[in-house]
Amino acid sequence: MNLYLVSCDLKKAGRDYSTLLKIFMSTESHLYLLESTWILLTKKSMDEMFTKIRNAVDKNDYFIIVDIKGQQKMGRLPEKAEEWFKKHSL
Repeated sequence: MNLYLVSCDLKKAGRDYSTLLKIFMSTESHLYLLESTWILLTKKSMDEMFTKIRNAVDKNDYFIIVDIKGQQKMGRLPEKAEEWFKKHSL
């Protein structure tokens, strides 16, 4: 299973995130972490996720996908985020 951090910056005023949300919700598990930032637990490769996201956003939008599997995490997170990490033993 792969673990990705995805952050998006949609530039168009009033941009709708619904297409991205459908992509994120199609993964095995997802967490809305912080503003425009998600954690995805998925069997999909980074290339697959990149292609899906790239096809869902405009050419002037920005996004990044970072493989965070096995990486140390530190921070102050909302309780639901801490619970999600514990549930998935991350």
